[in-house]
Amino acid sequence: MKYLLDTCSLLDDPNLAETYTHDGHQAIVHPSVLYELDKHKTAPGLLGLSARQAIKSLDSMVDQILFPDVPSSQYADPDLLAYMAQDDVTLVTRDSGLALQAKARYGRERVVESEAVKIQTESLFNAVSTLPPDAFVEWDRNKGMLKDGIAEEYNLSPNQYLTLDNMLGQYNDGAVHRINIPQNGYGIVGLNAEQKQLMHMLYDDRFDLSAAVGIAGCGKTLLTLAAGIDQVRAKEYEKVIVFRPLVHSGKDPGTLPGGLMDKVGDYFKPIHDNLEFIFQNQRKKLSQTVNTQDAQMLMQEGKLELDIMAKVRGRTFRDSFVILDEAQNLTPQQMKTLITRIGSNSRLVLTGDPYQVDLPGVNQHNNGLTHVVKRFIGQDNFAYVELKHSKRSRLAEQAANLL
Repeated sequence: MKYLLDTCSLLDDPNLAETYTHDGHQAIVHPSVLYELDKHKTAPGLLGLSARQAIKSLDSMVDQILFPDVPSSQYADPDLLAYMAQDDVTLVTRDSGLALQAKARYGRERVVESEAVKIQTESLFNAVSTLPPDAFVEWDRNKGMLKDGIAEEYNLSPNQYLTLDNMLGQYNDGAVHRINIPQNGYGIVGLNAEQKQLMHMLYDDRFDLSAAVGIAGCGKTLLTLAAGIDQVRAKEYEKVIVFRPLVHSGKDPGTLPGGLMDKVGDYFKPIHDNLEFIFQNQRKKLSQTVNTQDAQMLMQEGKLELDIMAKVRGRTFRDSFVILDEAQNLTPQQMKTLITRIGSNSRLVLTGDPYQVDLPGVNQHNNGLTHVVKRFIGQDNFAYVELKHSKRSRLAEQAANLL
């Protein structure tokens, strides 16, 4: 089938053309759409960013996309409707007005509203989480050797985590290797396969950059904080640095009184909640009275730092376990700014839910977290874990999946 992509759909998802260049599909981009993208590329903020990303994505796929040589008024909507009369194509759009015109003129079956389009895989990154038994040619105690062609068939990438019937594994060099889950000094443990894989990733010093991508309540922030503080306690790093974007999920509260940390303190309440749980868990483990000053003591000793992205530029982070929480609320350019600050004996862990983006004009496909993961997949110093099950409560998981 042939799919005609409009400007709005490409601005919403700059990589949308990838969805329509597989399994016999043909993506078509009309010259008037190219004109509109070019017009928007210098716009300030996220509109310009999305236009530039879309142009870059189309350029990387120029040999796979059809760019028809047809007259253009340099305005997309009438041009696309006219082109639909010349060729049997299906329009992909997120513009409800244009969709209605196309349905009225050519029928519902020739329109796909792009907000309903999702990549039909179990992963935002086209990754599998398990393999069938017949994918293996032989087993020994600690690894399973894959048959020739399996890695390509299942799109396996280096350091990819897998859950098999009798073990948790990680793919590398044509085999799935058994992973051993480290012990956390504060008594924090993984409650399911995803969390155990995350624990392994957080303690693996091969990874300069890693990402915990998951729904609300899956434990990504708690486990990451616990692992970072534990490794500072073990003197593997000098301190943990936690960043959070100053992005509102509701109404902007306006200017707040006090100094900088007084103004941004509310943004770090989720971090303090998780720290309190970590230290309470340790005290219970040791049958000691809970000391609510543990986090404050770490901060006073310089072993824990909470900061905002606005103060990143110009800094270099050395001997640090750096965490960016709510990473989906950064643009790709902001993410680049942070990653390029990571210095010697430091690592960066990104945590976030790509489906809970609070930046206007940004979605699960073009936010900074998704952008970085897609770009770094395959690098030997990068790994990620996708967490799809909430351990906060049954209601939290239902809300994440249904709403």
